[in-house]
Amino acid sequence: MPTTDALQDLLIDELRDAYDAEKQLAKALRSMSRTAQSEELKEALTSHLEETNGHVEILESVFETLEVKPRGKHCAGIAGIITEGNEHTAEADEDVRDLVLIAGARRAEHYEMAAYMILVDLATAIGNEDIAGQFQTILEEEMAAEDALAELARSLVAMGDEEGEAEEEGGDEEEGDEEDEASDEDSEAPKSASGSSRGGRSGAAPRKTRRS
Repeated sequence: MPTTDALQDLLIDELRDAYDAEKQLAKALRSMSRTAQSEELKEALTSHLEETNGHVEILESVFETLEVKPRGKHCAGIAGIITEGNEHTAEADEDVRDLVLIAGARRAEHYEMAAYMILVDLATAIGNEDIAGQFQTILEEEMAAEDALAELARSLVAMGDEEGEAEEEGGDEEEGDEEDEASDEDSEAPKSASGSSRGGRSGAAPRKTRRS
């Protein structure tokens, strides 16, 4: 069974990883908010950026409580998620770019949620409920941010469906108008032809029969 010292060392290692992840995400969120097209997404990303800056401050407070110098350990996991998200965003068509941004942000949120769940468990294991509570606060904000992003994604998809249906209905109406016009033209053509034919017969002289 791990000793309390070993658990605390692991907590500090995970804390440094989370600290670096939050700082990387703060930079990424600034860039993402500038790239976002919808005002709703811009606001959501900007709001979470403010929360992320607050998370950095909370983690620095935890470092102080543990009497450890605030120092990050490069978080390769979140770096990979950010890099992948940037690549996907650059390749995405303009009409789905916001959805791609949301997908990347949600991946990052799930990574962070897992990290803070671990930190809550470790803090609880060493008997430091105060630190566990601070990690829990961050965890709940990450979960709320993920929920908000998920709802926004559903809203954008629904909006796209409505626009597609409207365009499809407009196309059907245009096709119907064209078919009606073609039908009218077809119905007029026989009348004209038959009228001409009758006129031709009425104007011809009657044939005389020869009597023997």
